[in-house]
Amino acid sequence: MRWLSATVLLLLAAAPSMSADPCPLVVGSDEAVIVQLVVADRTATPIAGVTMELDHPEKKVGLDGEGIHVPATTISGTPPGAVATANDLGDRVRIVIASAGELPSNEPLLTLHFARCTNAAAVTAADFSCKVVDAADPSTNKVPLDLVRCTVAVPR
Repeated sequence: MRWLSATVLLLLAAAPSMSADPCPLVVGSDEAVIVQLVVADRTATPIAGVTMELDHPEKKVGLDGEGIHVPATTISGTPPGAVATANDLGDRVRIVIASAGELPSNEPLLTLHFARCTNAAAVTAADFSCKVVDAADPSTNKVPLDLVRCTVAVPR
């Protein structure tokens, strides 16, 4: 009986998904979104690392790849010496950016490049929400989350 159950589970796991992609992406489209880290008091609260989650309209835009397997070109415009990664969680993108020194705040931090869904209207900043889920100073001390936030702008 165990063998039969295991076989059925393996077949279900290996079977291709029968559901249609809710957002077929337009190849070569670029819906750029500028992310800004906002710090209440820049002189008192330097930030060297931050994890943000960017909620996006999944019927308008998406990322090529999924999970941590998104192209390196998904993120651009990072500060010199900073390292940034994106993790596509489906309905939102987790962005981690860190630097040995201080990250710029209250100005554009990076640009995230989405692909537009087929037949979708152009996105606006109101389609996105951004929240900081973790932040640290250059000494790797946690920064209280009430001192930092992130915003989104869509260039036109």
